[in-house]
Amino acid sequence: MTINWENIISTIIGSGVTLGILKFFFKQYVGNLFNHSLEDHKHKLSATLEEIKHQFETDLVQKRIYIEKRNIVYSELYSHLLDSYSNIRGLFGLTRNLTFEEYSKKDIENFLQKRKVVEGKINEIIANFDENRENSINKMNKYLRMLDFHEARSTWNTFHSYYLKNELYLSLSINNSVLELKNQIHKLLLLYEQVNNFPNSLSWTNDITPLENEIDSEIEIVLNNFKTELQTIN
Repeated sequence: MTINWENIISTIIGSGVTLGILKFFFKQYVGNLFNHSLEDHKHKLSATLEEIKHQFETDLVQKRIYIEKRNIVYSELYSHLLDSYSNIRGLFGLTRNLTFEEYSKKDIENFLQKRKVVEGKINEIIANFDENRENSINKMNKYLRMLDFHEARSTWNTFHSYYLKNELYLSLSINNSVLELKNQIHKLLLLYEQVNNFPNSLSWTNDITPLENEIDSEIEIVLNNFKTELQTIN
């Protein structure tokens, strides 16, 4: 049998060329696939980084807004606290009441109008002023005393309402101390109302003065806590 070396060599060369071509195209395919995968990965990574950056910036803005709101809440809450307490303490504080000795009927009317007393009540108070001055003034003082308590309770209600609406912005320590102080101030108002309506029902020394002193001290503590937290969060 005669071996056709020419055919064998041609076959080998042809196979080699085919393999070379296949190898070339395989490398191209793998390379393109790798490049595409790399580009896709880079795109996804870039998108992820942008999303993280956006979220970070959003969180930063929200945190800044929260801090600014908290600063306002702390300041306003302390202001309402002081307004409430000063109005309530003023009910039995060192106040100087007018005697109205030199007031005419018209002066009394003008005074009550400035206090925003309703016209019907003004007419009731001054109706018999010329005939019984002392009785009219006593009636007026009793009514003004009622207004003082009403205004004091109104300032506490404002303080209480503001606290409830903004409790979310308070730290746990501030919340606890303000809540306790708010309740103490309200308790003092109730004691003042009781002693005003029933003068001999309470001992000022035993029932009221200790609570006043406790509130005075607690207010200083709360103020310092406010200052400390505001410095920390800023």
